[in-house]
Amino acid sequence: MTRKKDLSWLPAEIRPRTLEQQWQSVQEWYQYLQDEKESDRPVVESFNEAWTQLAPLYEFQGKCVIERGSESVRVADAPLAALFYHIESGFYPPPELLLALLDAWQSYRNCGGHVSLEEAFLGPPKPKSGNYAKRKLARLNKMQMTWEMTKLLREGKTRIEAAECIADESRRRGFEVEPETIVRTIKPFSRAKPEK
Repeated sequence: MTRKKDLSWLPAEIRPRTLEQQWQSVQEWYQYLQDEKESDRPVVESFNEAWTQLAPLYEFQGKCVIERGSESVRVADAPLAALFYHIESGFYPPPELLLALLDAWQSYRNCGGHVSLEEAFLGPPKPKSGNYAKRKLARLNKMQMTWEMTKLLREGKTRIEAAECIADESRRRGFEVEPETIVRTIKPFSRAKPEK
């Protein structure tokens, strides 16, 4: 069982950032980088210069396919996941995302070992749901079962017959789930045939 750590004794400025605070940091960096003022931070400004050179490479039909700002960059539930989304898509991540992740890294280091990397970048594990990877796998499995349930219902199976087929296939993949649980938790897409 996962218990939430009490980190209230840590000074507020070095506590790990929540995911919402990390996204706020993305927005703050975006605003900072958009200001046309002279900066005493040439390394940070170099990110803007690099992006100016990269942006034309990402244009499609006159529009940049990678937009900037926290809402546009928010292609995942965590900034670290958004970083990997951009990399997997073949795009250089926007500078505000990189700088916000640097903030999270510095926060992690300042915690002096009281917080795991996962907690610092992806949030704490959730009771009964587990860590980030386990939650993502469960979400993916549920989505896959939903597709399969919909397909089987369209083929004319009843919900319990479809659930038994899905449970059998899940066991073969090493994911144990009871047919009754599938019937109770998986809602097929609305275009599926209704149950007989």
